[in-house]
Amino acid sequence: MPQILNKPKQSFSQMLEDLRSMSDLKWGLYAFEQDVVWKSKLTKVEKQHIINEAIICGYNWAEHVKKTHGDHTVTELADRYHLKVESDASGQMTNRIAYAIYTPPRTITLMTEPIAKVRQLLNAYSLFSTTHLPDIILAHELFHHIESNEKDIYTQAKQVTLWRFLFYKHRSQIRATSEIAAMSFSKQMNGLDFSPFVLDFLLIYAYNPLRAGEMYQQLIQ
Repeated sequence: MPQILNKPKQSFSQMLEDLRSMSDLKWGLYAFEQDVVWKSKLTKVEKQHIINEAIICGYNWAEHVKKTHGDHTVTELADRYHLKVESDASGQMTNRIAYAIYTPPRTITLMTEPIAKVRQLLNAYSLFSTTHLPDIILAHELFHHIESNEKDIYTQAKQVTLWRFLFYKHRSQIRATSEIAAMSFSKQMNGLDFSPFVLDFLLIYAYNPLRAGEMYQQLIQ
């Protein structure tokens, strides 16, 4: 069990409220900062354009799914997509902790320990309903399933030149676009008034409040 480290100077409730009001664009810039390949290879203007397109992609696909399948819960939609939803009590993926993982072609594994820890954290402060927490996570992974089967979707089709050699250009997808679109998809599917990226902060806080405080300071700059 990972040790829970010291708490940051800011109160948890204040940090959460500030991050809930943060724009989708700013969360998108945060996602680029996590992308070690692309964070320094694109200008801020280029990143903002890609972020906006990824947000639109996620939103449009959420609307398409709702129009195609009707009024269903995310759990019901996973069944309609013939996905196998499993649980793993460890919460550990290689060297990091995560809420869930999508494994092609049709498996989503929910990590029960991190979900339970975040639910416990939120219940203790009564600031955030945990009722739809699994659906927020599941919708994110559902998008990853959709994009893996749609070669023309923006997150798969968008490529940028990574490096050049003489007349050859090596073009690559941008991982951040997938995460941004998945968050936008989940936000729309669940009718949220905040970005699901907030769950990244909650996950870090549940295991390392001090690190979460550092993340908060970086985000509000």
